Amino acid sequence: MEEVTETKFIECAGNGRSFFELFQGRRASGTPWKLGAIGVAEWSGVRLRELLERAAVKSTALDVRPKGLDSLNVRRPMPIEKAMEDDTLVVYGMNGEVLPQDHGYPVRMLVPGWVGIANIKWVGSIEVSESPLYSPWNTDTYVLIGDAYPDRPVLTTQGVKSAFELPWGGPDLGGTS
Repeated sequence: MEEVTETKFIECAGNGRSFFELFQGRRASGTPWKLGAIGVAEWSGVRLRELLERAAVKSTALDVRPKGLDSLNVRRPMPIEKAMEDDTLVVYGMNGEVLPQDHGYPVRMLVPGWVGIANIKWVGSIEVSESPLYSPWNTDTYVLIGDAYPDRPVLTTQGVKSAFELPWGGPDLGGTS
């Protein structure tokens, strides 16, 4: 299959979670990240779409759910439309090297623009279904809660919540934004 290389960020939905109590008056569960739960890398792998096409996925497919081989068997479904996007990848390389163990070796998902939990590490299987798929990571956690969200919508897309800095005196990369 064709190798694809994309430079993309992955950011934990909980990036900045340690500030929740300051602004909301109650502590949020999970790792008390400040603003470091984000990274940018050059990822290399194959399009998930190619794998699904080779597996003869049916046109009636609705959801795709990668499952990690970690101790929690983290799994997070996505709609077939997201799975078929050009930049949704199954990656085996990071920054020109073999994917490191702590980043999901031998393969992980790259689901650009989605919350970090969707980028499943240590992928062991990928389930495709003609009906909606669920997991604790789209029913109990990574959902919006409170009076404003009675239907508990699932967190999917996410804009960058952090900024990157160059070291003092670092190179001027030009441009604005």
